[in-house]
Amino acid sequence: MNGRLAWLQTSWTESNPLRRFSVSPKLERGKNGCGFFVWVDIEMPHRERAMMAWLLRTKREVEDHIGRARAKGKKL
Repeated sequence: MNGRLAWLQTSWTESNPLRRFSVSPKLERGKNGCGFFVWVDIEMPHRERAMMAWLLRTKREVEDHIGRARAKGKKL
């Protein structure tokens, strides 16, 4: 891997919520790197993956709602 250390990242996608992976630093920034990518964690069972995806979606919705409420309050 070009003598560089891989970065440990966490996936926040609905298809792989909270699943960790290692990636080459150049690949992370979208540049032409060595293309190194490997999952560190095993894939979650479907039920747990669906629950985590729902929790992440709900968290984002609550954060968006709070942001809109704050923005609306500032306009008053």
